Amino acid sequence: MKDEVQIRTLADQKLNLSDSSEHFDRTNILPPKGVLIHNEYTMMAHFFLLKRLFQSTEKTRFFMDLDSGMKAAYLSAFREMVAEGNSDGFLIRAAKNKTVDEKEKIVARFRKMVSVMSGVPLRSLTYQDIVDVSNNIILERLQKPIRIPKSPEKWIEHPGASMAEPEKMVAAITDVERLDREHQANLYRIATLAPVDRFFMKIRRFSTYFERPFTSGTSKGRTWYGYSAYDPTMYTMIGEIFRVYYNYCSEKKTGQTPAMRLGLARGPVEVKKIVYLNNRR
Repeated sequence: MKDEVQIRTLADQKLNLSDSSEHFDRTNILPPKGVLIHNEYTMMAHFFLLKRLFQSTEKTRFFMDLDSGMKAAYLSAFREMVAEGNSDGFLIRAAKNKTVDEKEKIVARFRKMVSVMSGVPLRSLTYQDIVDVSNNIILERLQKPIRIPKSPEKWIEHPGASMAEPEKMVAAITDVERLDREHQANLYRIATLAPVDRFFMKIRRFSTYFERPFTSGTSKGRTWYGYSAYDPTMYTMIGEIFRVYYNYCSEKKTGQTPAMRLGLARGPVEVKKIVYLNNRR
């Protein structure tokens, strides 16, 4: 994971001198229809919208992918809250190329380590046992953080392991050292990209428009976008439909939808009530 973070950091610095999220080369051209909005403009607008939506929120915590453009957008939009100590941001880089067998072995090793360190048998481990051991390991690693060349952040290897994120590294991009040690450990421990990764996975399964492009052995490196929409507005339309369904209709393992967790709905909303606007019936 350390090598992966270092490669990504160096690539960003070499290809994106202005902290852009996009990699430009001679193969990129402007679209024949419509306009191309640079990622950094979209990202900046997104974070300023979040700032407006969170204006009555006392504190915010952001867990972001290792992306120079996202980092710049967050720090620009939330600079006042960051300066006041009311907002903190973390960069995360998680392993994506592990097989199911590899993930299961890593998770089993982690649980065994927790059992040994806590003195509690594996089958009797509680959530608090895992929290306590994870926090202790994080506090130890914060004493000797990993330094990536030409990167100002202090990285640590996250001790936790799950099937969604068997391995990951985390770095704070705000001054979290102002907080007490236990608070710092808790923030590092809960750092995750799993919820947004799950959203992306589901929308790709929901619509072929969002399938990843692919290459074949006979394409000479060319990328195939066979499932892409001819009209870019279709992405917005399909994305909005799925967003509403995901947040209001689709229950998670906890039995709640995201809207229920935020207090925006009392229960899962039936699709037909949204489609036909018959909420009073």
